[in-house]
Amino acid sequence: MKQISILLVLAAVITGCSAKAPAVSEPLVAPSGIRVERTGRTSVRVQWQDNSQEETGFAVWLRPTDNLTRQDRIGQTAADITTFDIGEGLTEGKSYYFGIQAIGQTEELSSKVEYVLFNLVSLDNVPVITLEESKATDCSIALRYRFSNHTRLTDVRYGLCWSTDGAPSLAGNHQEGPEMTEASESLLQVLPNAVLESGKPCTVAVYLTSSTGTWYSEPVTLQPATAPQPITLTWTETDAFDGVTVRKTTSKVNGRNFHAWYAEADPARVDFRVLLPSAAATIDQQRAAQGDGCLILTNGGYFYNGRHTGLAVHEGKPSGTISSVRGSLRPEDEEYQVMYPVTRGVFGVDAAGKAAVLWAGSPSTGEPLYFDRPLPSVRGEARYPGVDGTHPSQAVSWMPAEALSAGPVLLFDGRIPFNFDLGRQGGEYYLNNFEIMPYDIFGPEVICDRTAAGYTADGRIILFVCDGRIDASPGLNLLELARILLGLGCTHAVNFDGGGSTGMMVKDRHVNDVSPNNRPVVSTMGFFKKQN
Repeated sequence: MKQISILLVLAAVITGCSAKAPAVSEPLVAPSGIRVERTGRTSVRVQWQDNSQEETGFAVWLRPTDNLTRQDRIGQTAADITTFDIGEGLTEGKSYYFGIQAIGQTEELSSKVEYVLFNLVSLDNVPVITLEESKATDCSIALRYRFSNHTRLTDVRYGLCWSTDGAPSLAGNHQEGPEMTEASESLLQVLPNAVLESGKPCTVAVYLTSSTGTWYSEPVTLQPATAPQPITLTWTETDAFDGVTVRKTTSKVNGRNFHAWYAEADPARVDFRVLLPSAAATIDQQRAAQGDGCLILTNGGYFYNGRHTGLAVHEGKPSGTISSVRGSLRPEDEEYQVMYPVTRGVFGVDAAGKAAVLWAGSPSTGEPLYFDRPLPSVRGEARYPGVDGTHPSQAVSWMPAEALSAGPVLLFDGRIPFNFDLGRQGGEYYLNNFEIMPYDIFGPEVICDRTAAGYTADGRIILFVCDGRIDASPGLNLLELARILLGLGCTHAVNFDGGGSTGMMVKDRHVNDVSPNNRPVVSTMGFFKKQN
């Protein structure tokens, strides 16, 4: 009986202890997507995907392929840090397994080590990247660089990478560089502010990657200059009907007389549509053909010899293309023989009426593509190949129901992505003229009638026109136009055809001055009564 009592006591003690023991947790999920980039003759950068949430850090392991029994833990990062640079202990010409392990609270909770093989192939010499010049403007960052000792490499790609955390790499933001020719002594590459974080210093490096590794220049940190400020004018309401409000101003702009109108509408209450008549007609004639269902109508895109130039989308069906352009319109200029693939600003709405401003491009085959940045062309300096699904960036998934291209983009995410006053090239083109617009229409001294379309942060669409080339209102240059739209609350906007094409119909009334011209046009855009 005494033995039974002792056994019962022991069982109770064991049961009590086991009830208090912590439950065994599962080990952490191992990292994945491990990439190794060569950053020098005997240096690499290892990057990976974090698949766990409870790690205390990551361990970095190294195994040489000529001695797989050896496994060295060569470093550790803090939690959530997924990059590690190795600059010592490697030998050129050898292969290594680089391993990453998520570290848990205990050894049992750490993940398994995931390895990737990388061959540190022998090189006669490594490519040299020389950064020759760097500067920041109010709408871009520009770097001039050159390569040497690179001609024997294969599968070469190069360009700029950037970050706001001081560690740019190909794993983060990057943009491929312009075409390199045999005559290229150096390359100029520009990052438009459409890809930069407003108001933040940016660290930029040149990269060159090939089948044998990736190399980076010394990084440089630049602060974009202060952007142009909004122009705020006094506006008076002239009309309000069917969800549309029209306002007019006679405020002076930079000391000049000025007349302008804008129509504002909520796309939940009206339809935005594009008209593409079979033959050129004035906006008065096009509005008359639409009847009372047309509330507001303005002129639209560019045209030449009676044909629309660029991209148009009506009822979801695209037509036209974004064609390459000459580097100069003057036959005596050597750039007249150089064709530049370009992207152009496009404004439109999807089937739900939501507005968007993007850059449109036409690939060699297939439907048009849309991007959140332009091809950063610089006339005479930087020529890029045509667009594709990943160039100049990953194409944006946008299905416009109604849209027109023109250009340039005046506003993108509240920023002005051009400044024709900066960095003259060849006497007629400008560093920040990525869409390569002709100088005789869009240069800083050109002041005339203007048309634009944009939208505000809460989705309201704005159609804008101003008089030009008359004493009562000489007009605007493009930078002034962008600043006025910014003052109206637009975050995104595109410039459309101006001069003698500019016009606005408010119902059946033509509101702007037509004394310089009332040109027949081949595309228009406007607000229409909502279709049920």
